[in-house]
Amino acid sequence: MDVATARYGSLTKVAMPSTLYVHRPLLNGHTLALWAKRAGFKSIIPPADMHVTIAFSRRPVDWMKIGEGYPVTPKLVIFEGGPRNLTRFDGGAVVLVFDSAELRWRNEDIRAAGASWDWPDYHPHVTLSYETGDLDVDSIAPYQGRLVFGPETWEPVEEDWKTNIAERKT
Repeated sequence: MDVATARYGSLTKVAMPSTLYVHRPLLNGHTLALWAKRAGFKSIIPPADMHVTIAFSRRPVDWMKIGEGYPVTPKLVIFEGGPRNLTRFDGGAVVLVFDSAELRWRNEDIRAAGASWDWPDYHPHVTLSYETGDLDVDSIAPYQGRLVFGPETWEPVEEDWKTNIAERKT
């Protein structure tokens, strides 16, 4: 066994393609949760679980070929105002959609490195709830406050991720 293998293990294993889920945690989720309660949501995703997804590749990709692409900020702030929308996705989730050039570029960068994306476009968003019942989303003005996201988290795709969601009453 050579010195590099003894010290670092198999470098082949390090670069093995894998599915990829990249997201940034919402650091001020408690503020969004307070807004959601005032807006009429009966239950929400726990603030500690709120995040923005950047990549969700079911196709295995070599993580080492993606790297950072360009300098990724450790904290991303989406300032007050700007284009925002509350919408209900096909699966029933109610999300806050917002715009961020940095997140769009990052998604494009990861896809250019071979990651898959199951939707026609990328729209940064934070999921608020899956259990909204008959909540009239169109009658609610979207949250306009600051959104503060932490550093990127990288992990393999977990296909049954929905089983880990436990909303809490507001």
